[in-house]
Amino acid sequence: MRGLLVCLVLTLAVAGRAWAQQAWPLGQAAGAYAGFETDLSAITGAQVATPDAMDGVLVAAARHDPAALSRGWLAYAALTAAQSPAFVHGLEARVRAAGRAPVLRQLLRDLSYARRRPAGADQAIQLVLSTMSADASRLAAAADRYDRLSDAWRQTPPFQAADDTARAQREQRLGSAQMAPLSATMAQRLGIGALGAAPLSDPTALGGAHFWDAAAGLSSPAPIAMAPRPDRGDLTDRVLTLAGLLAIGGAPQSSPRFEALLDDRASRQCLKVQLLEFRQCLSVAHSADEDAACLALHGLRNLEGCLSF
Repeated sequence: MRGLLVCLVLTLAVAGRAWAQQAWPLGQAAGAYAGFETDLSAITGAQVATPDAMDGVLVAAARHDPAALSRGWLAYAALTAAQSPAFVHGLEARVRAAGRAPVLRQLLRDLSYARRRPAGADQAIQLVLSTMSADASRLAAAADRYDRLSDAWRQTPPFQAADDTARAQREQRLGSAQMAPLSATMAQRLGIGALGAAPLSDPTALGGAHFWDAAAGLSSPAPIAMAPRPDRGDLTDRVLTLAGLLAIGGAPQSSPRFEALLDDRASRQCLKVQLLEFRQCLSVAHSADEDAACLALHGLRNLEGCLSF
């Protein structure tokens, strides 16, 4: 096992920054999160005046695989951290001082290395917290909207409730729906390298607080304050490690270590539970106001707790 690790480090060291110029798995993994945020934008701005429109919103909320979404969320956070000038320059200083191979070895062996050793980690952490705070506010704003619609529709239904056959067919669609393909533009934007965007000065850039809203032409809600969770310090370490690998051109195209860094059981299980509860809620809902209430709680608001650092 140790010999394999040494071989991997040496291979990455020889590759150098050429890795950063190639399509890296982080951008591909982040595609699942980008698809979720794209659907969230559509849900937020949707006109739901017909049963078909409401069903479309529900399908958009239910069609995201929990494991892929959790993985994409961490990948996007890592891409964001890699846009921190202080962090990237700190890593590059470590490479100049100690050599690329030793730094890569430390990144791969010690999850806390990227947080402890290079200068600038605090800036990267604050950047990630800022963008995740903005993303949480988008979920909260969408949930608030459908809570309001649920309250209004309880008094005045917007359309005639579908019969049992139609709702059973919808339930089948919810269970088999697949995420829509990303646009070519979004896929290209996710293929970014370290310091390829400037979210600290441009909040509409990748990793910026207004990135998803700007991409959809929406105004951004006020961000929710977010502080690091003391019980999830491992998330910060994983994100910084992935960002560090990208920053110094040490990104393996495929490796068990890379996959392990992106596999967060807590968020994956949390998302899985919420998706199941969302579908169960819809299976016993019989009116538009009940559909909207299910969406607001299980399809949107409760995801904030799953996707938090």
